Amino acid sequence: MRYLLLLLLCARWAGAQVPPLETPTRKAWQPRQPVLATDFQAPPTAKLRELEQKAGLRTDTRVSLGSVLDVPAKRRDRGPKLEQAYFAAIWLKDQSATLTTDTAALAQERILFDLAELAARQARRTLQQLQDSSHAYGTAYIYYVPVANQACAWYHQQVDAYTRARYIDKQPEAHATWRRRIDVALRESAAWATPAQAAQRLLGGQPVEPGYIKSPTVLGQLGCGQP
Repeated sequence: MRYLLLLLLCARWAGAQVPPLETPTRKAWQPRQPVLATDFQAPPTAKLRELEQKAGLRTDTRVSLGSVLDVPAKRRDRGPKLEQAYFAAIWLKDQSATLTTDTAALAQERILFDLAELAARQARRTLQQLQDSSHAYGTAYIYYVPVANQACAWYHQQVDAYTRARYIDKQPEAHATWRRRIDVALRESAAWATPAQAAQRLLGGQPVEPGYIKSPTVLGQLGCGQP
């Protein structure tokens, strides 16, 4: 009995050490994560009601491609240790609105979340390859903003294309076609899926790597803001 109690206590302690990948107003992308009515906390705007009448759009889903660059806190460590860039798709619950609670309709909004995750994977892969090719401190600092902005631009282009196909051109198979395409892309890029550490960094707002701080400056202007 005592042994069982110790096991339960250890399991509870271990579980408590894992920061959640969701807050009351934000949630990070995870595989097979459902979209819920509670993920839409903002009140519907007059514009959304107008778009419902004109195009059948019933949701205003806000997803951010969040990113941040951390550097070693001590200057003498900058070189022996490299910069750490984090990218993650973050659902903005308090900025998302819906005119429907239909489960199937809300589930289709997962496409926007998955597109942001694909953009995060692109940025992560590109910046890692640049760092691997140079093995030099400063590489991530130089390329972080251009890489993040390129991924951000790709994400918005994809969202615009999907929205046009479905709500403007009203292609009957638009959602199904995009869903298949995105599923393939997610499988092919699985090695670059967002790790829990990156999601925790973006949700928590504090460095997750000991001895690191948020970079006081970045080289350029980010096109996508932090969540």
